[in-house]
Amino acid sequence: MKARANAMLRWLAYISLAGYLGWNVWEIAIGGQIPRSIFFAATGMPCATTGGTRSMLALLHGDLGLALRFNPFALPITALTATTTVHVVVCRQRPPHQFRLPNFYLPVWLTLLGIAWAYQLMFYPW
Repeated sequence: MKARANAMLRWLAYISLAGYLGWNVWEIAIGGQIPRSIFFAATGMPCATTGGTRSMLALLHGDLGLALRFNPFALPITALTATTTVHVVVCRQRPPHQFRLPNFYLPVWLTLLGIAWAYQLMFYPW
């Protein structure tokens, strides 16, 4: 039963990834620019990472002020994403070779994304 549930979750992940990639290709082909968030396009409300790509691009160009205006949580979210990814890769290298994260990541992610989303809802330039 557990193997079947895992297989279903795996297929759900594949379908979600295909939908996400399809959305981005469509948005780039039609608009010729950085794609909008699927959540923002569907609801009209910003998500926690709205403006994150623009923020990181501004930071790469050395404009910290502009990066913070686009999304002040883009850097912490990116850092946590990198940390989580490294942890998954390291855990995958050790036996029993599972993609598993320690339990402390869930409250850290939920807290960071919750605060970022609350900030976006309060200060997004409608």
